[in-house]
Amino acid sequence: MKRSVIRDETNGDTEAIRRVHLEAFGGDVEARIVDLLREAGNSIISLVATVGAEIVGHVVFSPVAIAEAPPGFGALGLGPVGVRPGSQTMGFGSALIREGLRRCERDGYDAVFVLGSPKYYIRFGFAPAQAFGFENEWGIGDEFMVLTLRENARSEVHGLVRYAPAFLEAGI
Repeated sequence: MKRSVIRDETNGDTEAIRRVHLEAFGGDVEARIVDLLREAGNSIISLVATVGAEIVGHVVFSPVAIAEAPPGFGALGLGPVGVRPGSQTMGFGSALIREGLRRCERDGYDAVFVLGSPKYYIRFGFAPAQAFGFENEWGIGDEFMVLTLRENARSEVHGLVRYAPAFLEAGI
């Protein structure tokens, strides 16, 4: 991996982050999700990967609501995560995810959910969420995954997981 820095998003990063997602996904849905999360104040953890002055990757973590969660149970949704095409397969996405998960744990969250490739996310400790009694508003199966950051969190909580409104507003 090229030498990179993982840092918090700053006010001046908005356009570069938008460009990352537009290029990474070849459409604007993910870029719109990120913009809407930011505008609504739901961008809880937002990190960029830089090489020199160039932003090559971005990840955001936003709040999720779980229908039957006890008071005090905190969970976030991971994503979108994007890396510019010329910088993919160099470890930037993994570095962003690992740092974001480290911060989730540091900040006291109990679980993180993701909609994505099981083959990719299993390396971070994610497991199919349905196996633990979690459902999602889109009816997605194996690609809906959970990582618990606190022992016994999966056995204490179950139910419908709802992502921030930005995901529905953007057309997911």
